[in-house]
Amino acid sequence: MKKMKLAICFLAVIGLLGCSASAPNFYMRSLIHLESQSAIVSPENQVTGITFTMTPSVQAEWSTLSERGFSTEDFADHIKSEFRKVNLYNDAPKTPNLTLMIELTDVRLRSTLQARNLGLATGVDYIKMNAFLRDASGNIVLNSYLKSPDLYYCPTKTVVLGIPVAGCGSKERAEFLYNFLAEELYAELVGKIKVENNKP
Repeated sequence: MKKMKLAICFLAVIGLLGCSASAPNFYMRSLIHLESQSAIVSPENQVTGITFTMTPSVQAEWSTLSERGFSTEDFADHIKSEFRKVNLYNDAPKTPNLTLMIELTDVRLRSTLQARNLGLATGVDYIKMNAFLRDASGNIVLNSYLKSPDLYYCPTKTVVLGIPVAGCGSKERAEFLYNFLAEELYAELVGKIKVENNKP
């Protein structure tokens, strides 16, 4: 009986490891400062604009990042889409409310060839940024440092006879990081963590 229990535990551990092998490496995030934070953004006090700036180090890599599909316009669209779901973003306000200012401090996005064929040997993809929220009077009402998870896996990779042949595109990986950070911003700006609906 004891041996059977050990065998079951061993198989369960293997199963868990197998399930996590293709999943992104999420860092545990501190939620303490979010629990008591009152909502800053609301349907009555919406975000009405998003601006991007970047540090000199990101600027120096910008041509390469652009070639690989990284786009501040796409990033902004992901944020707007996330906020629109709960009426927190307005493209055409009667009067401006809040402006979200994002400073990209460090961005790494591997080429498709690197990620697909060499995998983890080429490192990881990530976005690090500072986010500021400015009210209509120009006052900064929130500032935060955000970092995406270290993304080492390849979304929608297609393998034929053990050889990766499609998927794992740099633009796909960038969009995964945009989505993650859009949800992080939602959590930060409304003062709570978004609860996902996992029902089929």
